[in-house]
Amino acid sequence: MRDQLDDITRDQLDYTTRDKLHNTTIDKLDYTTRYQLDYTTRDQQDYSTRDQLDYATRDQLDYSTRDQLEYTTIDNIHYTTRDQLDYTTQDKLDKTTRDQLNHTT
Repeated sequence: MRDQLDDITRDQLDYTTRDKLHNTTIDKLDYTTRYQLDYTTRDQQDYSTRDQLDYATRDQLDYSTRDQLEYTTIDNIHYTTRDQLDYTTQDKLDKTTRDQLNHTT
């Protein structure tokens, strides 16, 4: 009888201890894994979003600046050339007409 009681007590203790250890280990692993996944995912999303925003902003600024410079330069050259041609042609015509008038008179 005593042996049977010993066996039952030993078995119960074994099961209880094993279950507690098992549950504790599983819980710890669950929490650790869940938190690591949460942080990893959150960090990756944060970095991805931040990087995308950085690149988008940098690219937009690059394009804006490049376009503005290009257009400004093209416009300046265009207007300057047109103005110079206009004035030069007009001056030559004026002078020629003036000279002809002088000779005629």
